[in-house]
Amino acid sequence: MNVSVEDLKYAKNITLPIVNAAYSRFQGKAGDVDGITHLADITVERADLDRFAAEEDAATRKLLYQVFGDNNLFGGLEREDATGTGFVVFRGTQTAADWIENARLLAAPFKEVAGAPAVHLGFHRVYQLVRKSLTSQLASLNFAAGLNRVIVTGHSLGGAVASLCALDLASHGVLPNLECCTFASPRTFYFTASSFVTAVPKSLRVANSLDIVTRVPPRELGYVHVHGGLDIAPKFEDFHDLDKTYGPGLQQIIEQATHSAIAVSNAESVLGL
Repeated sequence: MNVSVEDLKYAKNITLPIVNAAYSRFQGKAGDVDGITHLADITVERADLDRFAAEEDAATRKLLYQVFGDNNLFGGLEREDATGTGFVVFRGTQTAADWIENARLLAAPFKEVAGAPAVHLGFHRVYQLVRKSLTSQLASLNFAAGLNRVIVTGHSLGGAVASLCALDLASHGVLPNLECCTFASPRTFYFTASSFVTAVPKSLRVANSLDIVTRVPPRELGYVHVHGGLDIAPKFEDFHDLDKTYGPGLQQIIEQATHSAIAVSNAESVLGL
């Protein structure tokens, strides 16, 4: 599979700043991006969080509270008016230490999509918690109206949630020309990501090979990445940071590339499929 230089430029100059803006809003700061209209927040209701957490094992419960903390904002719906591109964006955590110790969890059925492979239980629980807000906002805004395409995106754990969301929305035909673009995403699917490949043929998963988040949960436990993998130049310092590592890493590839398409990896599969 190949990705064009123009797609990489768009990921670096438009998609990445939109993910950064989700972090800014989470931190109570302005989250404006030139040319982008923020339409709605994606949130989790505290009562739902407490109810979910009470029903889970200790590791999953700790993961959920680490991810949401005291702030119920987890993402948003955005629109680039000039191109008619919509965005579903999910924040993650700026540092891996917030949740990485609890990443070695069991797999769970992805009940939202018939015939889908199992997925990481913790990431699935996070998506389930924000899905109600997401679907409500999509419906109330008539989000698909006037859009030419939609990019589902996220960073870190938000990248895993974005992958699950993209499969869910694409499988139900909710949005037009749906794509997925993630930064520093952990492995999300169990044994095979074939359903994601079929439902979301256009995927870009940007990874720094020295970013520990992109290497968990380990393949030895049966977890795999989705397709579209693009490795930036390895960087240990600030290995997980969007501005200091992922943006410059993408820019380096763009500057080195010709107008030819750039190869990205297929989805992983423990089964070798």
